[in-house]
Amino acid sequence: MKTWAKVVAGFAAVLVLLCVLGGAALVGSGAWDNATRFGGGILQMKRSAEGLQALDKEFPFTPPAGGAVPEERLLAYATICEAVVPAAAPYDAWMRDHQGQKGDFRDAREALELMAALLDASCRALREQKMSAREFGWIRRAVEAAREEAAEKAGSPVAREMLETLRREAASPALPEAERKALQEKVARYEAALAQAGEPLSSNAALYLKHAERLKGCELGEFGGMMLQGGGEPRRQRRAGVGEAP
Repeated sequence: MKTWAKVVAGFAAVLVLLCVLGGAALVGSGAWDNATRFGGGILQMKRSAEGLQALDKEFPFTPPAGGAVPEERLLAYATICEAVVPAAAPYDAWMRDHQGQKGDFRDAREALELMAALLDASCRALREQKMSAREFGWIRRAVEAAREEAAEKAGSPVAREMLETLRREAASPALPEAERKALQEKVARYEAALAQAGEPLSSNAALYLKHAERLKGCELGEFGGMMLQGGGEPRRQRRAGVGEAP
């Protein structure tokens, strides 16, 4: 079962328990408004979960045999992440702040509202790019592996740090357009030189380096990305098998 499906089932169970405890107690404690908002959030999450399931059927996905991510699908993935970041960032921050802590009813309601917003934004963004949650999760894992490979192979740590500095400068909106373009061309030349100097890169790692700046700017965070790609599949796979069909 996917992570989002487990979450919906879990919160539904909590709501049933609250109903068993009795509405009068909720009204008396001033928590009735929280409970009704809680129930509405569960219904919203249920609709989003069903939407994700529908996307898997509408846009069926089978990982390519060689595990190479097509560039157009990587760009679609980046577009989805950029659309989802505004909802994923607060959810990821909330989860990190509350990890391992005991919460109350208000905490549960906040978590539910954040998750519901994330799932809703995800469904809309995935549909716009005609991508299933399964394909999104596969690309995300491939991107993680490609980033690790590029960091290991593409030159020394000092060279990578210098390249990162140049990338940030090239992305600065304060630079005149001509200077920005010249700097971006220099970054591209350095990336190519580092790739040649290091060990040969896989096609996914080379593609990652080509779009590294954009991909780094739209990361969903540990919890946000995990929520969208679903559970039941390992975050990291052996590099040779990344993207391969199970």
